[in-house]
Amino acid sequence: MTNKVYGLCTSDDCMVMYVGQTQRPLSRRLAEHKGAASRGESSAPICEWLLSHIDDVSIVLLENDCGIDGEEEKSWIAFYRTVNDMLLNVGDGGEGLGAGYKLSLHTVEKMRKPKTPETRKKMSLAQIGNTKSVGTANRKAVLDESDIIAIRKMAENGVSLSDIAEEYGVQKAAIWKIKERRTWKHVA
Repeated sequence: MTNKVYGLCTSDDCMVMYVGQTQRPLSRRLAEHKGAASRGESSAPICEWLLSHIDDVSIVLLENDCGIDGEEEKSWIAFYRTVNDMLLNVGDGGEGLGAGYKLSLHTVEKMRKPKTPETRKKMSLAQIGNTKSVGTANRKAVLDESDIIAIRKMAENGVSLSDIAEEYGVQKAAIWKIKERRTWKHVA
């Protein structure tokens, strides 16, 4: 998975109003931004702007194959601040998890390592009884129950998992898990 720097803009003028960095597909990242704004998770200027343009926001790729240190994001923010004095980024970029909080490269690499079976079992046990994060109750959910039903029907009708994943802006593995009922088990 590679890091990408992206911009959020309105479809009509394409003026970048916010710059971010992600490893996720851009369509998913846009859906996450819109979801966070509509749920009122933040009073940041980007959330207020998104709410006022929710149906007219698009996401554009500014740079692909970026490093994890955030330097490319910082340079794009600096560039757009010279072009657009209305840029909504509060920080200078590269913060990752919010202003003032940054993971060390050692921690990032440690998090990316495959988990041992013992660690995976502990993580699973920790989730027992955690039902609030099921389906659309999970605030990070990109799909809803109607999407799940449609995805399963498409898979049953022979549509490739890659095509379904592309249409919904999620990873092929997520579609496979939905099809195999490893996730979204509560949806018929």
